[in-house]
Amino acid sequence: MSTTADPIVALDSNRVSKLTGIPKNTLAHWEKRGVFKASYIDPHPKVPFRRIYSFRDVVSLRALALIRREAHVSFKEILGASEYLSKHYESPWSQLRFGLMSGKLVFWDPDRRRWSHSSGQDVLEFNVAGIPDEIRRSIPEVLQRDNASHGVITKNRYVQHNKPIIAGTRIPTSSIWAFHEAGYSPSQILREYPHLTVEDVDAALNYERAERHAA
Repeated sequence: MSTTADPIVALDSNRVSKLTGIPKNTLAHWEKRGVFKASYIDPHPKVPFRRIYSFRDVVSLRALALIRREAHVSFKEILGASEYLSKHYESPWSQLRFGLMSGKLVFWDPDRRRWSHSSGQDVLEFNVAGIPDEIRRSIPEVLQRDNASHGVITKNRYVQHNKPIIAGTRIPTSSIWAFHEAGYSPSQILREYPHLTVEDVDAALNYERAERHAA
């Protein structure tokens, strides 16, 4: 696997499904059966986006998907491997090398410097080394906001304590107004928030003006 530092990201199951090709119901099934779960799961079941996946989670899931797809490894065998490996490694599916030996899933043991269940037979190793770089290249695309959310103000009781925010972000309209009050022009505000659009800034300022006019 790549030695480049991991990007710091927090991804929901919708985006993880796009990045890995694993359907959301499969992610839920794997979590329920103990194969793999997100790095963070909010204890409150009604919280939206309660499962947050890290970059390393996505790399692991992509490797799992590749092993399942290319080698047709049974779910039972992957479950057994997960139960064993999770006791010895923090993130085994992204840390280790995997292969097939006589149709059986094996992994490279870095401590013993040999394949698990080694019997001298040839091992067909999976090509997972490029997965981290693939995910790095793909993340910006899945993080792009839906064009329909540009210039839209919304509220979500689980985001910014139900303050009005720019849709598709966690940025309160009050933050945009604070820059405006400090003398920033829309173009200067966009330099502070480069992922926003002119429509976003205009909508936030218009919302805040209307709130002050109504007060």
